[in-house]
Amino acid sequence: MQYLDDVVKSGLFQKIVKAEQEKALESLIITERKGEKESALFFEGDDMEWICILKSGMIRGEKHYWNGSESILQIVDAGEIFALDGISTEAIASVSYVCQVECQIILISWSSILKSRYCKELLYVLMQKMQDEYIWQMHQIEILLKKGIRERIMTFFEIRREKEGSNEIHLSMNRQQMAEYLGVNRSVLSNELSKMSQEGMIEMNKKKIILKY
Repeated sequence: MQYLDDVVKSGLFQKIVKAEQEKALESLIITERKGEKESALFFEGDDMEWICILKSGMIRGEKHYWNGSESILQIVDAGEIFALDGISTEAIASVSYVCQVECQIILISWSSILKSRYCKELLYVLMQKMQDEYIWQMHQIEILLKKGIRERIMTFFEIRREKEGSNEIHLSMNRQQMAEYLGVNRSVLSNELSKMSQEGMIEMNKKKIILKY
């Protein structure tokens, strides 16, 4: 059945027994979109009528400010549920969701979730996912509270290592975007990464960083 494997892998059906998962899928309104690199899936302030599953690619959540600056507040990896803003009372996008690379996105109608006979089980999982997003935001605050550039980098690497379960960290962000996420100057970031590489702490290979510590 179309979409079933991807929805199951995302964890959305984890509270629904396997024998009922096809019926649960049939109770939902689902569509799919392709996002080109650097295209926005939703803009900050958009009405949110969908929750999303990233089938492939990587998406970043950006916050834009009145002075033209921006911050990366969220990083979404393939297989993850995101865009849970529709659960809130305002139901508007709190950030702009931008495709870091070419992406395939599964969209599930929020209203169909509320009408589904499996609503209770689905909401339970979505509330857990919201807690995960909150924890990710706390991680970013933890990074920004670090005074030294190396402390920020190492904290970021540790968070990614824990998330990926490996010493090989895959980064789709470019240096400028990584600098914005860490709240540092790009040149300062590049210099510090070079020092860490020379000291044998990391090995850099294009979009992959291998942690040696």
